[in-house]
Amino acid sequence: MLRLLGEVGACVDGVRVDLGHPKQLCVLAALGVERGRVVPVERLVERVWGRTAPRRGLETVYSYLSRLRRALDPIEGVAIVRRPGGYALTADTAPAVVDLYRFQDLRAQAGADTDDERVAARLSEALALWGGRPLTGPAGEWVDAERERLENERLVAQLELTETRLRLGQGSRLVAELADLAVAHPYDEQIARHYMAALHQAGRTSDALAHYREIRARLAEELGIDPAAPLEHLHRQILAADPSAAATASAPPVPRQLPPAIRDFTGRAGHLAALDALLPPTGRNGGPAVVIAALDGPGGIGKTALAVHWAHRVRHRFPDGTLYADLRGYGPGRPASTDDVLDGFLAALGVPAPAGSGAREGLFRSLLAGRRMLLVLDDAGSEEQVRPLLPGTPGCMVLTTSRDLLTGLVVTEAAHRLTVGPLTPPEALRLVTGIIGAARAAAERDAVAELIARCARWPLALRIAAGRAAAHEHATVDGIVAELADDRSRLDALSWGRDPRAAVRTVLGGSYDRLPPRQRLLFRRLGLHPGSDVSPPTAAALVGFSPRETHVLLHSLADAHLIEPVAGGRYRFHDLLRAYAAEQAREHDDPGHRRPAVGAPCSNAADRRPRPAGTRLAAALRRAVAGDGDALAGHLADFLVLLGAREDAEALRHVEDAFVLDRGFDPDRRERASVPPPPASGTTGDEPGTPAGVPR
Repeated sequence: MLRLLGEVGACVDGVRVDLGHPKQLCVLAALGVERGRVVPVERLVERVWGRTAPRRGLETVYSYLSRLRRALDPIEGVAIVRRPGGYALTADTAPAVVDLYRFQDLRAQAGADTDDERVAARLSEALALWGGRPLTGPAGEWVDAERERLENERLVAQLELTETRLRLGQGSRLVAELADLAVAHPYDEQIARHYMAALHQAGRTSDALAHYREIRARLAEELGIDPAAPLEHLHRQILAADPSAAATASAPPVPRQLPPAIRDFTGRAGHLAALDALLPPTGRNGGPAVVIAALDGPGGIGKTALAVHWAHRVRHRFPDGTLYADLRGYGPGRPASTDDVLDGFLAALGVPAPAGSGAREGLFRSLLAGRRMLLVLDDAGSEEQVRPLLPGTPGCMVLTTSRDLLTGLVVTEAAHRLTVGPLTPPEALRLVTGIIGAARAAAERDAVAELIARCARWPLALRIAAGRAAAHEHATVDGIVAELADDRSRLDALSWGRDPRAAVRTVLGGSYDRLPPRQRLLFRRLGLHPGSDVSPPTAAALVGFSPRETHVLLHSLADAHLIEPVAGGRYRFHDLLRAYAAEQAREHDDPGHRRPAVGAPCSNAADRRPRPAGTRLAAALRRAVAGDGDALAGHLADFLVLLGAREDAEALRHVEDAFVLDRGFDPDRRERASVPPPPASGTTGDEPGTPAGVPR
């Protein structure tokens, strides 16, 4: 068996296999904990040396891999194999040949069983596989962090076993073990509950009450908090000589529903600090009201990853448990119903759900009264999905994520809004470097910078693009960048595999599909606009709507994080959303509809200009409109620059002024649009200032 839960090593027929020195063992451990997942060689280098990798680190790791493959040959059922993108450790599970995998499988089997005798047997077998501190032998920053994670898994399994054995009435045999755990973890209230219940079962009730007094004083003096509801509940049961106190230490249950955190979570220091500042007080009252934090931002921006990462960081502040629900507010399926979510929450709290939505909500709030719990409500589509799930008393905290602003929660429930945007450039670089490896990121520095720019620093897009580059042996970052450079195929390049969550187009489509028809039309037409931002009058000209309606629709798109407001009352797209909007326009609006939407206002406005120069502009606009509607921006901007607009931004403003003329907005801008820019040098033609090649 290959051993990771103790000293890293392996035995064949009782004979120890030589697996090499500590750094070589670190490579084995780095592959082993991934359980068959591919690990890029660059990541192995980082796990072995951290930030101090030698110049020939890649070559050295390749030599370690070669030696390990030979060393593992005698061990039947386990091997290091080369896969696209790196290497993986493969192992048979029946019979298990890696102790870590057997431990994890036995825990999963115990969790799925309802018979306490079998659960206890499986957990005991799982814990018997441990031979001391995990990953003993290798050293380094990564090993230390991974060792801590594995030791926490072991502690959770120990507590699952002691809880099961307490239900079986075996508390007297657990006293010594739990006394050691209580010394090693003096602030852990779950261990304290188990220890008190074991003492009570053993007939040592006075010792159980004394331990409660000790931990209560320790929590108050050193942390400034009171014991959580489950520990106080057990204390009251023991004082009242309630027989059920001897049967279980877990009344009520402590749910831990958070999904796994992303191991390579990157950045967001400001958001993490802001969430930390919102944590409710740790005293008995928990502050004056329930704290609600609402993360909003476009799909794929990393809201869920941020919420789950932070929730794991602070879960010790919520000793009564953490509840999590994916509300499925966006996407192809039906949103999660309130009844279904409450049924799941009540089951996690050990209570059957009553009939009727109102009864479920009332029972849920009653159960949370007096507890300190964290609720993560992910992917909320509206305030209506969230409100029935809010606790009614202070002490709890609710963290929501949504692609919409959920302003109703801000107005009526005093929620604290935090908008999640793209990563900063350094954060994006760290994320990509972590995926493709430091050596490769340095070797392809310019291509990596271009990839980050093409992905608009969105975490989902960066993970897909960098992951594709890392997964295929002959793929280059330059090659991925070339795919991203074509706006018409950019979203094709940001899709990987069959999982719809690994496709930017699918994620953005979840937001677009929820829009009413007229919002969809405006969103698509905005994708055809040539400038970097757009004014409300121009937006109205694009769709032919009234200024008032257009103003309302623009606000709605901004609330949904499909466009964003900028200075001067204007709006702009993030690059990926612009690409998606233009793609939807090409798909849903035939060219005969697209071209008039963009070109007709310009051409007609220019025809009505009173000055002779208008004939030249009119001809250029007709020429642009007669061509490919999607290339209109380039034609118009080029023409206006030739006339004398010194920068592209100025040229595009002149284009926009031409749009405005057709709709009769803003007399000052109409007058400005009627005056052509000063002529550029180097022009030709019969009339002064006429650019070469432009029909008059």
